Amino acid sequence: MKKKIIIVMACALLSASASYALSPIKMGIKAGITAQTANLSGPNLPDYNLSTNARIGGQVGAFARINLLLFHIQPELIYSMNRYDLEATPTANFLPRSTSVVKQNSLDVPVLFGFKLLMFRINAGPVFNIMNEGSVKMKDDITHAVNYTKSSVSYALGLGLDLDKVGIDVRYNGQFKKSMQHIEIGDLGRNAGEFDSAYGNWAFTIAYSF
Repeated sequence: MKKKIIIVMACALLSASASYALSPIKMGIKAGITAQTANLSGPNLPDYNLSTNARIGGQVGAFARINLLLFHIQPELIYSMNRYDLEATPTANFLPRSTSVVKQNSLDVPVLFGFKLLMFRINAGPVFNIMNEGSVKMKDDITHAVNYTKSSVSYALGLGLDLDKVGIDVRYNGQFKKSMQHIEIGDLGRNAGEFDSAYGNWAFTIAYSF
């Protein structure tokens, strides 16, 4: 019985390898949603405590997958539109609460290395950032400025499912090194400070292969 199970599993792996090798290079497009997180570490401002909340963003891009039997290399070009809420809660009752939406748009080049078994994929690799821009949208009348630097190299870990030409991926994108963020609230310069920020986001995407 054990021999039969081993033979069946071996045949399944060989069949998967053969079908995977029939098309050594695949190209396609992908799109999906992201959930950005930002954890601030450092002293709070003199008159405010800071906190963040994740918001839904999006991403679009293209990919090429080079299949090597059960393994593959997958470079991508991704434009990501990430968002998160920055809440400034006053420590004194006479001060107003400040809320803003921080937008971070980036153009990234992930280079993923993966393993495939049947229809399932495991991917991991570095992500090279080649363009980064940010802005702040206020929800109140208080001046709120956010300047930040983002790591030029981050990483991605993910799982994928292939259904013929359609692929479904869940991926986490994190940073090797924390970014420095400068925050100012108000016009007097009193509530300003530098913070270490650990950014990350979850991405849920659907891809189509040509």
